[in-house]
Amino acid sequence: MSDLGLADWQRTEPLITVRRRSKWPLLEVVNGILYVLKNGCG
Repeated sequence: MSDLGLADWQRTEPLITVRRRSKWPLLEVVNGILYVLKNGCG
C-alpha cells in the first residue's frame, strides 16, 4: 500500500511547503507520487 496513514501524514505535512493553491488536496498529491514511485507509471 502506498497511501500515507493519518499519523504518517500528520508527521509529514509540516515538512512540505506549498506556495500556491491547488485544486487537489496535498495528501492526495503526495499519495499519487508515492504510488508512481512504488508501482511505476505506464
